[in-house]
Amino acid sequence: MTKKRKRTVPHEDGLLEDFKDPKFLEAYLNDMLQDIHTIEGQQMFLITLNRIAKVHGMSHTAEVSNVQRESLYKALSKKGNPRLSTFSSVLHTLGFGLQVKRI
Repeated sequence: MTKKRKRTVPHEDGLLEDFKDPKFLEAYLNDMLQDIHTIEGQQMFLITLNRIAKVHGMSHTAEVSNVQRESLYKALSKKGNPRLSTFSSVLHTLGFGLQVKRI
């Protein structure tokens, strides 16, 4: 008797699927913001926003955010340095906003 292998979803694919869930996304982004004060944290946050924008459609995200698609790719890259207006527009397009909280 041959043993059947259980089908699983690769971690990256499962995470990208989770990026469609607004509640998961809210918790995930808030968790990512905990390390935003470090260079590595900033890079990871931008990479995460890039992946989220891709899941939701980079062209759509760029259009609704009023940013050129190529500029959005660059801004949300590991070495990106988006303007605050770009950053907040992308978050708003995804259904989120910025909030300040005492730490």
